[in-house]
This record gives sequence, C-alpha cells and structure tokens, in this order.
Amino acid sequence: MISRAKRRIVSTLSDALSRNSELEVTIQVDALRSTRPSKTQTSPAHLLLPLIDAYPDRVQVRLFRSPKLSGPMRFLVPRRFDEGWGTWHAKVYLVDDEVLLSGSPDIADYLVRLLRVFAGYSSTLRATSESSLGYALDWPRHDSSRYSFANLAKEEINNFQTGVRCTRPQDDTGNQVVVFPMVQSGVLGIHEEERCLHALFDLLDSEELLETPLVEITSGYFALYGPYQDRAVASKADYRVVAASPSANGFLGSKGLSGRIPEGYTLLERRFWDRVLAAHRQWDEDKGIELREWSRTGWTYHAKGIWLMPSFNELPCATLFGSTNLNSRSAHLDTEISFLLSVPEHNNSLRTALKNEILNIKKNTSKVDEHTFASPERRQCMIVCNDSVTGGSSSATRATRPSPRDCLGVKPHSGGLYRPHPRYLAPPPLIPLSPSSFVNYPSAAAMRDTSNATNLFGVPPRSPGTQGRQVQVRTNMFGISYPRGGQWHHYDADGVLVDLPPPRNREIIDRLQAREAAIFRPRGVYDGRKNLFSINQFSFHPAGEVGVDTSGRPNTRRPGRRRVVKLKFAGLINMSALDPLMGGRVGIDQADATQIAVTALNYVIRMAPVTNSDYPLKGSSFFMDIPGVSKDLKRGFKLYRGFFQSVRPAIGRMLVNIDVATGVVYVGLSFRPISVLDFVMEFLKLRDPRELGQLQEAQLISLTRVLKGVKVIATVPRRTDKTKSIKSFHRDGPDSYMFDKDGQQVSVSQHMRDAHGARVQYPRAPCVIINRDAAFPMEFLEIAPHQILKRPVPPDLTPDVLNFSTQRPDQRIRQITQGFQSDYLRGAGVQVDREPVTVQARVLNPPQIEFGDRQTLNVSNGTWNMVRKTMFKPAKVGCWAIALFAQQGGNALGSRLAKRLAQVMKETVLVVLDDEPVVSQFPVHDIPSLGKDALQRTWSLKGHPMLKGEDPRNLFKMPDLIVCVIPFPAPEIRAAIKRWGDCEMGVATQCVVGSKYAGQRNDDQYLNNLVLK
Repeated sequence: MISRAKRRIVSTLSDALSRNSELEVTIQVDALRSTRPSKTQTSPAHLLLPLIDAYPDRVQVRLFRSPKLSGPMRFLVPRRFDEGWGTWHAKVYLVDDEVLLSGSPDIADYLVRLLRVFAGYSSTLRATSESSLGYALDWPRHDSSRYSFANLAKEEINNFQTGVRCTRPQDDTGNQVVVFPMVQSGVLGIHEEERCLHALFDLLDSEELLETPLVEITSGYFALYGPYQDRAVASKADYRVVAASPSANGFLGSKGLSGRIPEGYTLLERRFWDRVLAAHRQWDEDKGIELREWSRTGWTYHAKGIWLMPSFNELPCATLFGSTNLNSRSAHLDTEISFLLSVPEHNNSLRTALKNEILNIKKNTSKVDEHTFASPERRQCMIVCNDSVTGGSSSATRATRPSPRDCLGVKPHSGGLYRPHPRYLAPPPLIPLSPSSFVNYPSAAAMRDTSNATNLFGVPPRSPGTQGRQVQVRTNMFGISYPRGGQWHHYDADGVLVDLPPPRNREIIDRLQAREAAIFRPRGVYDGRKNLFSINQFSFHPAGEVGVDTSGRPNTRRPGRRRVVKLKFAGLINMSALDPLMGGRVGIDQADATQIAVTALNYVIRMAPVTNSDYPLKGSSFFMDIPGVSKDLKRGFKLYRGFFQSVRPAIGRMLVNIDVATGVVYVGLSFRPISVLDFVMEFLKLRDPRELGQLQEAQLISLTRVLKGVKVIATVPRRTDKTKSIKSFHRDGPDSYMFDKDGQQVSVSQHMRDAHGARVQYPRAPCVIINRDAAFPMEFLEIAPHQILKRPVPPDLTPDVLNFSTQRPDQRIRQITQGFQSDYLRGAGVQVDREPVTVQARVLNPPQIEFGDRQTLNVSNGTWNMVRKTMFKPAKVGCWAIALFAQQGGNALGSRLAKRLAQVMKETVLVVLDDEPVVSQFPVHDIPSLGKDALQRTWSLKGHPMLKGEDPRNLFKMPDLIVCVIPFPAPEIRAAIKRWGDCEMGVATQCVVGSKYAGQRNDDQYLNNLVLK
C-alpha cells in the first residue's frame, strides 16, 4: 500500500514523468487498503489520481481485491477490518527492465510477466467526475466479476508458474546463484511458498545429512505460522528466531484495539517458548532453539526472512526473502511473492554478505529466557485464536470488572466469560465471531477471586474413577522439602558472562565461589547465563564486581587472563508464593512470583550435575558413568545412564520429576585417552592400520557422519587442553596431502617432521580436517573427554542401545536416588525424599479387537496374535513386486517370500490379484528402475477376470506395493527406497531385512505382522 504520509513518492514520479516523455509507470496495489478513506476522506487512490489525470497514456494503477470478501459480508464488514479477508501484500520494484532483486534480465522478465497475469484480475483506477469519490474502478474481464475470479486466476497463475519451472537454466552445473520465485495466495488456493518450506523442513530432517543444519528465521512481529512452529520444535535441525520486542512494535501506543496488539504478539511468542521448553529444545551449547527479541529506541522492527546454514560454523547457503510474514495470514489470506535464493559453495562473497545480514539484525537483540515474560510489562490482556491477535479481557491489574472502554469491544458476560459486543464486527481471524471461542477462558475477576477456586483454572476436579482394578503405582516423582517461609536472593550476573557459552560461565562462577568462599557462603545457584540465586545475602549487596581467572590454568606459572564478573541484586524470591500453587488457588497477579520460585528450585536441583565436569550434558539431561551399569558398546562407544530433573507442583507439595535417558559416548570419555586413529580402527572394524589407506568413499562418509563436530586435542607439538573440532576426513594421507607454505608446496608429513620433529607412522591414513581447513594426521589427535554422540546411533548398534534402555523399575529407582545430596541442595536448605511417591491408580480393561467374520480377541498385556485372523475391512492389492537388494538368498529367497506372502495375504482375506509377483534383483545404485518390471507385469494383467470393466488406462501405472529385501545394516538403501516410493512415485514400499526373514523357521507370525503394516 502507498502510505498517505509518503506524498513525496507521487511528487517524485510526477517530476520523472515530466522530464522523460518515454517513461511509463505501472503501479500494482491492494484495493481495500488503497481505497480506505481517512478522517479527511482521502485515500492512497486519491494521491495517485493527479498522475493519471496528467499522464493517462503513461500511468496505470491496478488494484487487486481479495475475492474472499464477497456476498453480504462485503457490505457488513467495516472498512477498518476488511483487509482481514486478504490483501495484496507483494512488494516488487521494476525500473527500466531491471529489478531491484538482482538486475538479472531473467528475473525481470519473469516478474513483468507475472504482474501482467495479476493485472488481468485487478481493477484499473480511472479518474471521473461522475463519482462522488472522484474515481472509478474498471474491471477488465468479461468472463468473471471482481468478486468471483479465484478459480480462473488460480488456473492461469499455475499454468504460468509451471511453464517457468519447465524452463531449465542455461547453466545447470550448480556453479551459479539460482533464484526460485514463489507465489502464495491462500484466497486463490495457491500455496507454492508453503509447499516449498515444508520440502525444506523435510530436507533439514533428512537422515542423509552429515551435519546438523542451522536455520536463522525472523518474521517481524512474532506470529510464526503454526505448522512451521510444529516443524521447528520437532526438527533435528537447530533454529534461531528473532522477533520484535513490544517496544519495537508499530502498534505500541495506538488508540483503541490496535494498542493491545503488541500484547497479543507477546502471548503468541510466550506460547511458542513454552512449547520449546516442554520439548527440552531450548538453546544450549550451540544446539536447540534460540529466541531473541529486537529492540532499538525510536525504531520499529519488521524484517522477515530465512537463512539456512549447513552447520553452526558455516556460511549461509540459501535464503528466503520477499513479502511474506511467515504467519497464518501469509499462508491463507494475503497474496505474496517470495524468492528462495541458493548460493553455490564457492561463492564466499555472497555467502559472507548473507552472514553479515544476520549479524546486523542481531546487533540490537536480547535473548529470551524464562524471566522475559515474568516482568509486569509483559502481562497480556489479549486472547489469541488460530495464531492471530484478538481483543480479550482486561488487565489483571485493573478492576475486577472492566469497563467497555477497557474491553475495547468485548463486553462482560455472565459467568465470567467475555463475548464480542454486537456492534463490533471484525473478520476472522482478527476477532472470533463465535462465542464458543471464549468458552473456558476465565475472566480476570474469576481468577483474582480465589476464595471459591478449586484449582488453577477454576474447574472442579473430577470424581475418582470406578472402572478397572485398583493398584498402587510407584512413580518417578520424589517429594521435595524447602524452607517454605524463607526468602531467596536473586542476583543478575553480567560482565564477562555475557559473551561466553553456559558451560564456560558455570565453570567460571563455580571457580569464583570456591575461591571467594567468604563471600559466597553458602554457594549460590547459577543458571549459566544471567541468574544467580542464594538463600543468604552476599556481603557485596546490593552490587559488586569480582575479578576471576578465566584461563582455566590454575597451576601454571603464567598468570591467566582476569576478567570481571558483575553481580547486581535483582529482587527477593518469596518461597511462600508456592503455597497457593500447591493449594490450587493461584490468581493471575500471583503467577509471576510463583513461576520464578519454581525456576529457582529447578536450578537448585540441577546445579550439582551441570557443574560436575565428569557428567557430560546433552540438552537438559546429564549422564553418569555408574559402575556396574555403564556398558561397553562395539565400534568405539560406551553406554551411559542419563537423567533429566524438573520440579513440578502437586496438590499439597512440590515434587521433583526424574526421567531416565541413555547416552552413547565415545570411548575417550573414560580416563584413558583414545586417539582418533584407534577409534577409527575400532569403528570400521579394521585389524591393520595399513588398511586405512584403502578406505572406500562410503567409509569416509560414515566417519564424517559419526565424528563431525567432535572435539579433539592435538598431541603435537605438545599436548594441551585446547580443543579443536573435526570438520571432515580427506582421502589423501599425510604424505600426499599438500598445502602452500611460504610459497612452496609441502606435505603434511614433511611439515610435521620439519616443524615439530614428529614422524608420521601411518602416512597413507586419511587426514583429519579440523576447524576451517587445517589437515592433521589422525594419529596425532585424541578425542577430548566428556563427549556424547549427537548423531543417530549406527543401525547395527541400535538393538544393544534398546536393551540397555530397558530397565526393571527397581533398578531405575535405585539409580535415580543416587546423587540427591549436594552442596547446593544443603546450602539452599532443600532436601529430596529417598523414596518415590506412590499413587493409587486403576488398570482399565483393554478393549476387544474385532476381526473379519465377527471374530473378537482380548488383548493381553498389549499384545495379540494375528495367526488365522482375517481383516475386518480387507484392502485390494493389484499388482505388486519383490525387489532384491540383499545378496544373501538371491532369487530363491525372493520366490519363497513372494509365495508365502501371497498365501498369508489371502488367509487374512486381502484381495490379491496377482499370485506370482515380479521378483527382480537390483543393484543399489539402480533404485529408480524399481518399478519397471512391475509396470510391465501390471499391463499383462489387463485381461484378468477380476479387472473386467476397469479402464485400461488405469492399469498402466505403478504397482500397488513393492516389497524390498535389503541387507542389514543399510540405512542409505532404505532411505533411498523410501524417498523414491513416498516422494517421487507415490508407491507403497515395505523393507524386509533378508537375513532376518531367512532365519525364520516358522514365518507365519513374521508375515502376519508384515501384512499388518
């Protein structure tokens, strides 16, 4: 939309048109926004009329109007809210055959042609004296109206986009920057951007990636589309999100309903952060999800885009930019034009520019944590429906019954519920039109008046159950006691701690408290970032600065670097605030004090393990080497038991919930250092180090996958505690890997011999590339201790990991209770019960399973037997095939499987049209040919009696099912098969491990389970 405050734009265009008689101007804007009158009855359309009057042959103004607002609603909806049915949100600037995007003629031509398509469905602005407005909007088409053109526009735009996609670039070598344009218009049923982003999310979660990708994303005001949030929280990739803080929101301080919009965005942001915490995905040690807020005095923030890095330490390789806000409006209502730009690996200048773009955005950001939303200015008075901001109840700090002015169009309703005032009619999803949207949302009055409340939400608990049999269950919850009437002191940590990662910060604070024991008595509890909690007041109260050695070299002659830790008193924490929480009587005005008290208890519980350098961490879990429990694993790994602890409220008491985890650690975690060479030998099952010079490409990829990012210590020229990260493995050994040294080509072996006097014993073993591009002989590197495997466990080790994870309940409880006592617990006066909480429960009778022929079966302990059972609603399997990728058994195994599987399918009353499926042997690299033989077999069945009346054209298609017999382990083969079947061809595939089926003496049960899948 052209802002009425930017009159100089029109003035500048007018000057340019007067100076250049050949200049032509076409402007594409949104009809609803551009014709909305202001208090002076002017609109952006009025601003453009002088240009049309003066240059009618050289100026065209096109106005696109969302077809979603049609019928009676276009008369009922107030002009202030009509844009809620969709707007033209695209922003493209074309001048003199060049486009602001890149100046590429191809892109310019594409955008000109695309805008011409949209212009065909946009009204033309025409000056006229016959209208009281001074203008008219002429619809250009005769085959549709301005209110019903969605289907025509969708077909034309899809055809246009398909034609563009079918045009291959002249240079498809992968050496050029590629731009993928996308149109997103939910009102027209076009979702290219949404499909592209979901495909990108699928790629980020691919098992084939050798490293964990990092995604930088910003969407201006935080309203990230719900499905995108779901993918980020559940993803294996890492995400860093930047959103506008309330002070950088352009609606801050606005009159009326708009003034409450920043509160709604805060609520959306808080809900997302709660999901991140619940999934244990918060940013830790450069992993997880980080949320930051942008704020700068006098500025608003409206940046949006996505940047993709192959890993944390690499430059961006792709970026998405354009008009999209990445929210639900962009997905379903507004018309957007966006671009996905892919940058080749060698283009460091552009990739560096993208990185600098990210750094520039983050200059004015601060990290979001559990205290961000606890401040009084962050209290929300809004209701959010379907990820959109709406008006709601009044602030909890005001009177219990708000006035209509405070409600901003939402009036009180009996029962403490708020419903829209009838004179306010707003579009979905801005304000819900249905009263059901407000059901079960407690009013401020209902939550403040706690005299009759029964629990946190004002809903009485259900009566105890009566079905099933009653049992007593031991839980993984332990009672926790603390000084209930006491006060804890909360200090804000600053200084050197701002720039360092949490583990390093905790190490510094732990060393500081040990050295300055007279000040920190008893020890405070530190969260690794900004918060330090203490049961006592420190001697430097209310603020102080303490110098600390951050070198980590306490026993060396050279003094370490001293830096300053700043501590400032932030406030008192009243532990009595937990009493109403445990009694189910918490009001909104008590929520902040309750939350910070629970947070402090959580840090007290977790402090001991996170400060113990012998306990490796992964996310919020810590892992221990428990004698008699830890188990040596094959291929250079060991299994450790891990624990996750969190404090939870319960009726009448606080409990600590402890979950058990399993950690796969490198053998170097023991006190015996292990070299990278020894680990590689063990992992690849090699007997002679000379075999390292003959590794296959697949073995190098496997090594990179398992060791990428692992920290190692160089033993040449001398062993230090400084660590480096493995980037990859290079096929060339130290004798053949050459690099430039003082203008001469020198091998790694020669450099080690000349510079450090070290002789390379295995000169043909692949070099290890560490950090950026330094090559090291693997025999001169040791795996640093206390590291956990963060990649997927190798498939052949998965059964051992699962067996280790399975524990008897008494064993699990015994391990959990170890290590409950620590200096931090004692210093805070906190005690944890030694015995777990027991509760009364009921075991419900399982439902019966009904099969075909009215057969029923009772489930016993969650299992049932499919032998001699028929399907209730059997499916039809037309043509199907057996594809052999395993060498063991060959065609004989495939024929046996085909015969028996067809027999079992018929026994379960599946309709099988082909008793003799195609059995074909395939090399691993020829997966795209999977369906060729089966396709021919399908066509040969066209005369089958059961297919009479079937359109022959429907028979010439891929088979219904392909059963693939694969070796074990073979994750790459399985992934390629599933990608081919699920993503490329749309064919059902089922993988069977050849050795597992060949070892079945009685295969009935195995095949019945296979048929169920």
